[in-house]
Amino acid sequence: MPAGWGQRFAAWLIDGLVLFIPAIIVIAGLGSAVGVDFTQPGGAQIGPMAGSSGEWIVTIVWYAIVFGYFAGLVATKGQTVGKMAMKIKIVQLDGQKVTGAQAAIRQGIFVGMALVPYIGGLAFLINGLWPLWDKPFAQALTDKAAKTRVIKAG
Repeated sequence: MPAGWGQRFAAWLIDGLVLFIPAIIVIAGLGSAVGVDFTQPGGAQIGPMAGSSGEWIVTIVWYAIVFGYFAGLVATKGQTVGKMAMKIKIVQLDGQKVTGAQAAIRQGIFVGMALVPYIGGLAFLINGLWPLWDKPFAQALTDKAAKTRVIKAG
């Protein structure tokens, strides 16, 4: 049975909290090491609007951590910490365990969307809302690309 959209969203929020502390450590520590000052209002940025080489270094390392967290846990367990908490998991369309390649495709597209200036946020939003109307598997676009779906675990 497909996982509910609310369960998926709650899992995403939990995973965001899990990644919050590493984000601060990476952004502050690495940023300082490469000469990026995040203490000034309106100053340094990470993500698609990064400008300096130091900001891009921080951006790439941060997105590598995010990719590793999501793709690594999905490939090995079928679940992130948030999905474990919400009792949902990612499987192949036929219900089998997700392969490493599928986990990498799913998360690679997600990270890729986040890196596209200006329209990345819109793509991220559309991807997140897609399961609300997708039938029969309630897949996000990243699930469609990877041939996966999110189901209730147990």
